[in-house]
Amino acid sequence: MSWDKTPQIEGRKMSLRAWAGAARRLAWRHKVTSAVLAACAAVAVAGGTVAATSGQGNQARGPEPAAAPFTLPALGRPSQDVSLSQYAGRPVVVNFFASWCAPCQKETPLLARFYRSEHGRVAVVGLDENDSLQAARKFLGTAGVSYPVGFDPSVQAASAYGVTGLPQTFFLNASHHIVKRVYGALTRADLTSGVALMDAGPHSRPGGATAVTYHGTLSGRPPHVGRGGGLIQPKRPAAPGWRPAGPGRRPRTWG
Repeated sequence: MSWDKTPQIEGRKMSLRAWAGAARRLAWRHKVTSAVLAACAAVAVAGGTVAATSGQGNQARGPEPAAAPFTLPALGRPSQDVSLSQYAGRPVVVNFFASWCAPCQKETPLLARFYRSEHGRVAVVGLDENDSLQAARKFLGTAGVSYPVGFDPSVQAASAYGVTGLPQTFFLNASHHIVKRVYGALTRADLTSGVALMDAGPHSRPGGATAVTYHGTLSGRPPHVGRGGGLIQPKRPAAPGWRPAGPGRRPRTWG
């Protein structure tokens, strides 16, 4: 008896084709799944990099960035300078303000009273931005400021710190890393928490993150946190930020 092997061969061919097709589909699904997983992993990593604990205007970003050095003429003190290097090895509060800044009208007297109440235990430096010398002197006298103030009409220090609106305050620890940043007018609670952080030493927050508090918005937009060590600027601002000093050419304020 003889057997016709043609059906068996054709059946094997069909099986092989079916197997090959299934293998191709499986490989394609694996590629898609791998791509999706890779994308999810990338998003997770990015999210982990910029994720924050937030609430009531408080955010945290890390790691603690180093503060930019500055040297500016001392306002009201001819032939003297105000520089960050003068506070080497010491925590310091750096406050950016101006006489024309509406929120600064309340903040600066509060900061001046706080400084006097500490009797030298807390170092404070003010940086007057994009202002006129006469207006700045009058404002400081009215506010009762007795801490050193650097005069920065060309906003060099503000640009180095990524400041695009006033007021803003930075709390630096003894190694001059930024442990807290406040957008808008300071409160007494901001001063208390900021001083506690800068006195706590390096990496005073979990993971060495910079604490961030903002009061109000800038040009109607909340702050956008980037990956640059916690230095925050508004995302796609509705109006230009810092511009050269001159009549009618002043930066925005927080409020």
